[in-house]
Amino acid sequence: MKKAFKVLAMFVMVASMAMLSSCSKEENIVGKWQFQAITMSVENVDPEIQQMFDMEVALMNDFLKDMVWEFKSDNTLVASGLDEDMDMFTGTATYSIDGKKLSIVDAEFPDEPEVYDIVTLNGSKLVLSTSFEEEDEDGDIIKGTGTLEFKRI
Repeated sequence: MKKAFKVLAMFVMVASMAMLSSCSKEENIVGKWQFQAITMSVENVDPEIQQMFDMEVALMNDFLKDMVWEFKSDNTLVASGLDEDMDMFTGTATYSIDGKKLSIVDAEFPDEPEVYDIVTLNGSKLVLSTSFEEEDEDGDIIKGTGTLEFKRI
């Protein structure tokens, strides 16, 4: 009896490990994710510009609090939340994962995919990061990183 139990326990352990190792990132990301927070850091800016970015991030966190991303197994992403007029919206895009990169392509802008680094992807948490570079009104280039955090719902 003990031998049968050991064989069964070994089989369950091997099968579980095979299942876990065979799950791709696409399979792990499938489901609904509730927005939690956005953070942004900028490089080499004066305190006034940093304060402006901090205020923008605070407004974005408040504005995006109802946003939900649903990743479907057919590589469709359905995003819902509030638009600029505070009305509920739903939009769709396609997504793909290549290693630790998540690409999201909006049908309206197929030549401009959003590419994120997958920092964390597990059963309860999704953290995405991206770098940005933009020109301010004085023609100065502002560089930084942004991070989006979600929890599975």
